[in-house]
Amino acid sequence: FFVFFSVSMAGGDKKKKKTKKGGNNEEGKALMAKRIGYEDMTLMENMTLDGVLSNLKDRYVEDLIYTYTSSILVAINPYKRLPIYTDAFVKQYKGVRLGKLPPHIFAIAETAYTAMIQHERNQSVLVSGESGAGKTESTKLILQFLSARTGRSSGIDKMVLASVPVLEAMGNAKTGRNDNSSRFGKLIKIQFDDDYYIIGSTMEHYLLEKSRLIFQAPGERNFHIFYQMTNGMSKEDKERYSLREAEYYNYINKSGCMTVDGMDESKELQEFREALALFDITGDLEHQMFCILASVLHIGNITFKAEGEGCALDGPDAQKELEITAELLGLTAEDLLFAISKKEIKMRSEIITKPLNAEQARNQGDALAKHLYSVLFDWLVSQLNGCTHAETYKQFIGVLDIFGFEVFTKNSLEQFLINFANEKLQQFFNNQIFKLEQVIYEQEKIDWSIIEFKDNQECLDLIEQKRPPGIISILDEESKFPRATDATFLEKLVSNLSKHENFDKPKLARNKFIVKHFAGDVDYEVDGWREKNRDELPEHMLRVLSGSSNMFTSILYSSEDVPDPKGVTGKSPMARRAAKKAGGSGDASGKVLNLGGGGGGARGALSPRGGPGTSSKKGASKVTLGTQFKTQLQNLMDLLGSTEPYFIRCVKSNPQKQCNTFDDELIYDQLLYAGMLETIRIRRLGYPIRWTHEDFFKRFRVISPQVAQTKNFKQCAEKLALTLDMNMPHGAQVGLTKIFLKQEVANVLEDRRNHALTHIIVKLQQWWKMVSARGHFIEMRSNAAVIQQWDRMIFPRKRFVQSRKSAFTLQCWWRMVRGKKRLAELKEIKRKEEEERRRKEEAARQARIKKVGEAQVKKEEELKRKLEAEQNEEERAKIAALLAGGEEEKKEEEEPEKKKKKKKKKKKLSRTGSIMMDRNEILEVPINVDGKITVGLGWKRANKMDLDASCLMFRYRTHKDDVYKFK
Repeated sequence: FFVFFSVSMAGGDKKKKKTKKGGNNEEGKALMAKRIGYEDMTLMENMTLDGVLSNLKDRYVEDLIYTYTSSILVAINPYKRLPIYTDAFVKQYKGVRLGKLPPHIFAIAETAYTAMIQHERNQSVLVSGESGAGKTESTKLILQFLSARTGRSSGIDKMVLASVPVLEAMGNAKTGRNDNSSRFGKLIKIQFDDDYYIIGSTMEHYLLEKSRLIFQAPGERNFHIFYQMTNGMSKEDKERYSLREAEYYNYINKSGCMTVDGMDESKELQEFREALALFDITGDLEHQMFCILASVLHIGNITFKAEGEGCALDGPDAQKELEITAELLGLTAEDLLFAISKKEIKMRSEIITKPLNAEQARNQGDALAKHLYSVLFDWLVSQLNGCTHAETYKQFIGVLDIFGFEVFTKNSLEQFLINFANEKLQQFFNNQIFKLEQVIYEQEKIDWSIIEFKDNQECLDLIEQKRPPGIISILDEESKFPRATDATFLEKLVSNLSKHENFDKPKLARNKFIVKHFAGDVDYEVDGWREKNRDELPEHMLRVLSGSSNMFTSILYSSEDVPDPKGVTGKSPMARRAAKKAGGSGDASGKVLNLGGGGGGARGALSPRGGPGTSSKKGASKVTLGTQFKTQLQNLMDLLGSTEPYFIRCVKSNPQKQCNTFDDELIYDQLLYAGMLETIRIRRLGYPIRWTHEDFFKRFRVISPQVAQTKNFKQCAEKLALTLDMNMPHGAQVGLTKIFLKQEVANVLEDRRNHALTHIIVKLQQWWKMVSARGHFIEMRSNAAVIQQWDRMIFPRKRFVQSRKSAFTLQCWWRMVRGKKRLAELKEIKRKEEEERRRKEEAARQARIKKVGEAQVKKEEELKRKLEAEQNEEERAKIAALLAGGEEEKKEEEEPEKKKKKKKKKKKLSRTGSIMMDRNEILEVPINVDGKITVGLGWKRANKMDLDASCLMFRYRTHKDDVYKFK
């Protein structure tokens, strides 16, 4: 059935050629059909970095930006759109093994998805490279493929893609190397159900670059959202938040760069708002977000001047900006000014308030702006996770998009931690590709030559080691001392680490030190490191913010649990941050936020310091930013170590961000730092594909089914390997517990296996078609027999019915003839009887005439006619007496009898009229011709007749008399 499905999909693609995107599809297919250089660099003959660089350049010139190193993908940023990411390419790479089609990022995503299903294990895709190498775009393409790959839309896949413009607006900015650089790291876990459809996703973010809020290098920009607000909002919205043009605000006008080529701020803002709506951030909640974002911009314009020992607002413009900011945050101007320009010193029994000088107040305002933006970003990520997180899932594919290695003119704590993260990822890469690989070869006792590689463990020890203390440990220690300064921190670094081979101190610069990373030497300025490492606001500022009349701000900064009956916001990001510092998981995916206000009754929003996970003990140490980030990275490495990783190495083609430009020196350095040559060598000489003896035998036995299975799977695997002709030991080797294969041998085996399975499937399909056709034939044959029986029955029956009908007609005609004949006979008999009767009557009449005369006879005949016509019984009696000839005698005889009997005659009622009846008297009522009559019954009372009832009488069939009798 799989074969049928694939054929139908291919047929569907052919029908869709004539579409609007058909030209792009054809152009993309023609582009991918080119065969330039080596698609897999493990097959190269010139195994040098120059050979690798030449191969990549030849392919890049032809817009072939992807190249394999075994299962590792090298992607060069072309700085232009290529027509190779359409739905047609998604379908083309769907279900196809790695290496069968030209290199593509979709092939890596498909391989990870297929491995998740086959191995039932979590997968991860690590996208690494310098800033501007295209990591963010690669991550979006992987998400696009996985969303389209499952083939069933659940809404979650759309929300995963919709989160991209939200995070880009809030977390991306233009840098000197990239117009859309991610200024934070993120791990997106795409969650799948038992049927391997997307049911959810979560995102963990790392180290938002908050320092960009207050400073940008020339040619760079702040976060995109501020330019979308100042340049893309309508006039009404800008008046609502008291916004002006971007050039007015100190936080975004210092670098001289206000726009990005090809970016429409109004359109980007509209997409941002539409994406927010998918996550239930609309209406008042969206308004509260923009209030905090606008307040961050206004804080940058609250300037101070020196005044005595403290400071004061620098003019009416600063006062106006203070009032606007206070209104946006739900504070009074006096409270906000106190929070920014004052500090509290805790003594044993009292708290002393001390004014700050102008520079200190400015720094404290900057700290407030950074903290507001950071807390809002944390809340936004939590809201995205709350809308997309699945409570239960089977497996996940993690996509890691984290900062690339950065070297700027001024490198501060953020760049140090970013490069520390890249050191960790490089170590993970080395561990997976080199260390673990060679350890497994030694354990399995296979023939292998050790490959040397550049290990960065020494550099990591320099940064994160506790004993002897590394850079982060020394920074934490100095951050806790009240009298320590950045200068004392640097002195302590030099005294403890000066002998380390990866550490150096510039001779001329007083505030810098150098770390020799795997990608090159970077000098760091220590100014402000201690304050950044503390990563907290003063207590009095938190107290002011928690007392805000704005529910949103109050809940984010409250020191207690605040009732939130309307669901203004969810759990405070400050509480989650405190939970992370206290050793919690920090996974925001479990906190589902109800922002619609419809999830039940009143509930409390947890506070920054009152939530679970904060320490209530006195003297409990607060975890610094450096230690927190180190813990996050270690948890990330543990998570990635529990998955099957796939690597995508993004390479920056040129520093000018121009298309069709290949900077040989820049790319050479990136390949050198990434250890690309060693990677190619170990992938070429090594055996990246490995199966246990049992799994290997069960998977590939279909190619040679004649190999018998025994209890010893190692022997079975060896016998099978010999029959498969795998060029042992060069192409494969059998270890103690596993069998090791080179990538090209594994690809050939997979193709042979697919061919064998296809052959079996075709045989099954042929058998199934035979069974189906035979079943259909048997059914048709049985149906034909039934039809034949019916045919043999229906035509004789039709003839029988026709004969019976003819016979019935004939019988009717015969009975009619006989009846007519009998009728004629009866008529003749009756006629003769009538003639005989008339003859006899005439003879009797003639005899009577002779006896009594003709006159008497006529008289008698007249009396007989009257007798027949008369209805009265008395008259009939008289006529009968006359006919008898003794009329007088009969009268005399009847009168004495009537007197003797004194019998009362029955009363009769005519057809209309009334009559009085005595008790037990019988009355006869004649019936009409139509057989019905209405009779009324009543009783006489004092000369008055009362009618009590009336009824309608009908003649019944059984009624023989002509009257009704009433008693």
